[in-house]
Amino acid sequence: KETGQSGFRLTLDQQVEAERAFNLLSPLGISLREAADCAVRHLRPAGGEITFAQLRDRLLAEKARQNRRPASLQSLSFHVRVLVEHFGADTLVKNATAENLRQWIDALQRSGGGARHMRNFVTYSKQFFRYAHAHRFIGDNPAQLLEAPHVETKPPAILTLSEVRRLLRTAMAPEHAGLLPAVVLGLFCGLRSEELARLNWAKVDLTKRKITISPEIGKNRGARDWRYPVIPKGAVKFL
Repeated sequence: KETGQSGFRLTLDQQVEAERAFNLLSPLGISLREAADCAVRHLRPAGGEITFAQLRDRLLAEKARQNRRPASLQSLSFHVRVLVEHFGADTLVKNATAENLRQWIDALQRSGGGARHMRNFVTYSKQFFRYAHAHRFIGDNPAQLLEAPHVETKPPAILTLSEVRRLLRTAMAPEHAGLLPAVVLGLFCGLRSEELARLNWAKVDLTKRKITISPEIGKNRGARDWRYPVIPKGAVKFL
C-alpha cells in the first residue's frame, strides 16, 4: 500500500536489488534515478560503442576529407597512434578515464618527453576525445581537464650582416645549390620554413618580383589568408 502500484510491478528480486542499490547510493547523496541516468550515459553511449582503433580511423578519415595538410595529418596520425597503442586498439573508448590519461601523460614525461613534445600529446588527446564526445561515443570527455605543460618561447634570432653573407656563400656552393632559392626567399622575403617547403616556382613571379602565398601554402588555412611578399631587386639575381 505504501509503495503504490509501482511496488507490484517489481519482482521480489528487483525490490531487493533496488534496496541494496539505494543503501549504497544514499550515503553519497545520489538517487537511484541519477545513478541509472549516469550508467546509461557511460555504459550505453548514445552513439554506440567504438574501439580506439575504430575511432582513430574515423577521425583521420574525416580530417582527410576536410583537406587538411599532409603534415597536419601526419602529426595527428603519429600522436593518435601512440595513444591507441597505449590503451589498446580493441579497447572501448568509453572505458578510458581521466586518471588513465593522466597516468599515461605522466609516464611519457618521465620517459624524457620535453615540454613541447608533451604539449602535442595533450593537444591531440583532447582532439581525439573531443571528437568521441561530439559524436556521443562517450558520456563525458575524460581529456577535458588535461593540462598541457607551459612551453617557453624564444624570440626569433636576427642574423648579423656577416652571418647573412656566410649563409649566402654556403648556399651558393655547388654542393648546396639546391638550397639557394629557399635561403634567399627566407632571408629577403620573410617566408617561414613550412611555407618554403610547400612553395613551388609557379607561385614565384621574378618579373613582377612577387610571391603568391595562398592559404594552402601559408601558416593559416583561412580563405582570406593570401599574402603577396615582394622580392627585393637585390635578391632576384640570386634566383
